[in-house]
Amino acid sequence: MVAIKDTIIVGTDDILNKNKERNIKNSNKWDYNCAGYALGTFSWYCPYEKDTRSFFDFIIPPRLTEEEMEKRTKNYIEQMLNDFDDLRVIDNLRELRFNEYAIAFRVSSDDDFHYVKRTRGGLWYHKRGNTPFIERMKKSEVFSDYWCERYTGRLVLFAKKY
Repeated sequence: MVAIKDTIIVGTDDILNKNKERNIKNSNKWDYNCAGYALGTFSWYCPYEKDTRSFFDFIIPPRLTEEEMEKRTKNYIEQMLNDFDDLRVIDNLRELRFNEYAIAFRVSSDDDFHYVKRTRGGLWYHKRGNTPFIERMKKSEVFSDYWCERYTGRLVLFAKKY
């Protein structure tokens, strides 16, 4: 059994949960973020190799231009595809295969990111950062121009194997 302590997975080398040992039932909802929920790591996942943000970026977040947001989006996509060999970018939901689910992703101008996951039943859910709540998001909101009043970057769709 994997022990979880202070958002660090103890007793496993499987941080990305490739062996699917962790799930929503046996993981503490405080110990994973929106990415950990959507990507199925059930640990804190960030789509970059190294976080270059400073402590002050969290107090006074930067304001990224659309060009900077697009650059971040491309870098994050590249990192996610490197980390997850069962993840691929799709243009629309019709491209999903029977053994895959959809993930929607976008960045914000304050240098954050967010993920939304589509269930087998076609409903969309997301988990906000370090809160324990998993909330439903309407399809119309998923495909709107922004999420949660701050995620305005380009919408990227992924297919991930169950």
